[in-house]
Amino acid sequence: MKPHTPEPLQQSAPATYDPAPVALARCALAGAALALAGCAMVPAGGLDDAVQSIGTPDSGPVLVSDLPPAARPAWRNGDVFVFGRSTVRRIVSRQGDRWIWQTTDGQSYTTTGHFFVPIVDQTLPGRHIRSRIEGRPEALWPLQAGRSVEFTEHRHLKQTVFGVEQMLEQRWRCEVVDTRYVSVPAGDFETFHVRCAARSARTGLPGQIMTWDYAPAIGHYVQRTWYEGGRVRQSVLSAALPGELATEARLQAVLQRLQAD
Repeated sequence: MKPHTPEPLQQSAPATYDPAPVALARCALAGAALALAGCAMVPAGGLDDAVQSIGTPDSGPVLVSDLPPAARPAWRNGDVFVFGRSTVRRIVSRQGDRWIWQTTDGQSYTTTGHFFVPIVDQTLPGRHIRSRIEGRPEALWPLQAGRSVEFTEHRHLKQTVFGVEQMLEQRWRCEVVDTRYVSVPAGDFETFHVRCAARSARTGLPGQIMTWDYAPAIGHYVQRTWYEGGRVRQSVLSAALPGELATEARLQAVLQRLQAD
């Protein structure tokens, strides 16, 4: 099994990263107070990536029996991941243990080096979201079936137009469920299937549930699934370009091919 590599290079969501997330857009229409309440459960990725609704799978996953433990990815400045047909996420810099990403329309956001941890800082139209992570999410590495970790997210949401603010504390538990084959537009990959579930630290009620299929071959997840509005939502990887090859001309060629498919 090896990643499919059409064009000069083809490997590489929260998943297209659309800078105007569906959940947040709906919140903006509901008014300031309601907006912040509804946005509290924005997916852990923080942004909706090339989202599609999916039904119940016809069959179960095809499991991989001999995938060795996966170490943390060695990202580099300039690495590009494309989700859906047009959404581009590019690493622009690193600041300590934080990574700064840029989206299709030039907006930026900040993550840790752990794909399953919520985005820690992002500014969106009319709102700013910042999260502080308490615990040791890095303990999930190296990924291997059966390994799990718990951490707490302290999320601060501010509606910049009306000045409404809300604090949300969630306790996350992430577990490597199994190893499986996953087919996405970027190719066929052996992946670690990671499931993360959040509970309110105040009430104990369940919140967001997400799954991630992480492919060691490219050091990134190739599929992200979550539940929103009573439906299963999913974003998938369409292409990946390492920084040294991610020229504007090459990227545009990949995007043109994706939109022509």
